[in-house]
Amino acid sequence: MRRSKLFIGGLLTMTMIVASAFTSFADNSVVSKTQDNITVTKSAEWTTVDGKSEDSNGNRYAKINFKIDTTKATTEITNTVSKGGDTDIVLILDSSGSMIGNKTTKMKEAANSFVNEVLAIPDVKVNVGVVTFFESSKVLSPLTNSKANLNKAINDLQNNGGTKLAPGVKDANNMLRSSQAKNKFFIILSDGEVFDEAAAQNAITDAFTTNPSLKVITIGYDTDTKAENFLRGISTPTSTGTMFYTADIQSSSIVSDIKGVFEKITEQVTSYVVGNSLVDTIPKEFSIVDGTITTNDTNLVAEVSEDKKTINWNWGDKKLEKKVYEMSVITVLDKAQVPAECKEVFTNGTTIDVTTDSSKSAIFSYGSSKKLYLNSPILSLVANDEVKVEDEKAPMADNADQADAEIDSTPSTGDTLNNMVFVILGVCAVAVIGSGAVMIKNKRRSF
Repeated sequence: MRRSKLFIGGLLTMTMIVASAFTSFADNSVVSKTQDNITVTKSAEWTTVDGKSEDSNGNRYAKINFKIDTTKATTEITNTVSKGGDTDIVLILDSSGSMIGNKTTKMKEAANSFVNEVLAIPDVKVNVGVVTFFESSKVLSPLTNSKANLNKAINDLQNNGGTKLAPGVKDANNMLRSSQAKNKFFIILSDGEVFDEAAAQNAITDAFTTNPSLKVITIGYDTDTKAENFLRGISTPTSTGTMFYTADIQSSSIVSDIKGVFEKITEQVTSYVVGNSLVDTIPKEFSIVDGTITTNDTNLVAEVSEDKKTINWNWGDKKLEKKVYEMSVITVLDKAQVPAECKEVFTNGTTIDVTTDSSKSAIFSYGSSKKLYLNSPILSLVANDEVKVEDEKAPMADNADQADAEIDSTPSTGDTLNNMVFVILGVCAVAVIGSGAVMIKNKRRSF
């Protein structure tokens, strides 16, 4: 009796361990995250192209699948029109006497970091101009996408007396008069009350008349209540308040110091530049196979970077619908770049090294300023882990109806491994039942 119980207990324990191991392995090739009732799922699997699992150099093909389920998204999110497109930004920076010292030093560092970040946004054109204001104003740089020129202009900023904002706004407005960019921003930073509130307000009004789509972001840098009220009043309203930020020179918190404020502004501006989009990064060891990008929605446009390391699926000027969007692409792994000891790889992100952080391998931007970050799936390089998959052919054109009919949220590798788990569980269950029957029979004999 005791031996039978030990046997059954051991069998059940072994079953759970084996099932857990197989399930855990299968899940590595699928990652998923839910935010604001939107679920984004990314999976990877080894595949074939034109009947071949490798190219002429023996490099293996991998298929990356995405699903974006917006069926439960709020109306506010789905009603937000994508604003992706070229963007012109004018930094209007306070260089008055009160900014002398650490304030200006930190402002320069934060502004340079902001410039470097927004100019690095892929697949769209971003220009930045720089104006300073004091007793008068000075154009330090016209609109340009030259990081070096902008960094030099910001670093060359000199402090002067007075704080008159209107001249700076007028210079910035003149920059945008001939702008054809879809998105236009003023980013105004001041550390105190301006001497010409009425004139500055009129200059802002004129700027909106010239550029109706203009967004004004303001930063109060160690300001008092009156100055903050003015800066908040000239900033662009949002659904949750206004585009106004405060920064504290004494703060040790990244959330409230000037660098942290500019980081938040970078995210906000990026959401307008990119719009509703899914940007996926491919490691240097992988390359996108031409003609293999598919989607089940004609509103989704895929743009591939020149180095074939980034895909930007975007909705252009369309709204998100309440549906399940699907996208896929086939990549090829350059085995010459894979270390001999490597047993498994990330399929997305900046590296195949599975010991690194892949939390931003894909970024889904939606709503007015929302972002969802996704980790990378993992594929095994061990030969015994290979699973036969359906042949993939490079499509001639996207076909929404066909893509809709091919919806499958689980990669074939996951299906195969899950089936193995069920078989093992079934065998163990039969063994347990059989053992139970033997126990009952023996017990009856004892009577």
